[in-house]
Amino acid sequence: MSCYDNQIHYDLEAQTIKTCNGKDISYLFIESEKGEVWEFHRKAGTEGVNVFHLDSPSSSYTLTRGDVALPVDSFRLLPKHQYIITNHTYGDAADSEIAVSTDETGKIRRAKPEICK
Repeated sequence: MSCYDNQIHYDLEAQTIKTCNGKDISYLFIESEKGEVWEFHRKAGTEGVNVFHLDSPSSSYTLTRGDVALPVDSFRLLPKHQYIITNHTYGDAADSEIAVSTDETGKIRRAKPEICK
């Protein structure tokens, strides 16, 4: 395992989170500017993805908000908000964060980083 195994970036054109090493994502943590937190966890015994679609997450994941389980397809980004998306798949590797901003429709229009370093 490398210190950079959690490294991710946001592909604005495809509107997806991508891993830089091609490994699957097991745990994503999303926090809004207002402190709201959502967590996507890969279900045990399922195959994860290395390209994550926030608008249509894979059924291989569960979604929670605090201690409350939610339908995985219920997640929506709010319009004109900022979020930090953190990949914490590999606990021994440094976390990787993406800062994103949404437009008036809730679509991500700004992201950093947009490419792998």
